[in-house]
Amino acid sequence: MSGVRVHVRFAPSSLKTNHAGLDLEASAARYREELERVLRSAITADAIEVHVDPAATTLHVAIEGADLTHARAIERDVLDHAWVVRQMGSWALLG
Repeated sequence: MSGVRVHVRFAPSSLKTNHAGLDLEASAARYREELERVLRSAITADAIEVHVDPAATTLHVAIEGADLTHARAIERDVLDHAWVVRQMGSWALLG
């Protein structure tokens, strides 16, 4: 898996409909941590980075170091895992 890097960006506002707390930034930080943990255990890549980006309009996935077919497969996996993590968590909870 030499050189494959996965970059994910999302906006805090994307959590508004999924049990986010009043502090969207804190909720986004918790979601980011959990999503990154899940992706690192589910996807084989040299690096996986998840970032909170208030300017993002959608969940954005960028893949470096993979051919188009492999990159699209990774992107589908990331999107599927991101959806499941978002739906299953209560991002308003502390800890």
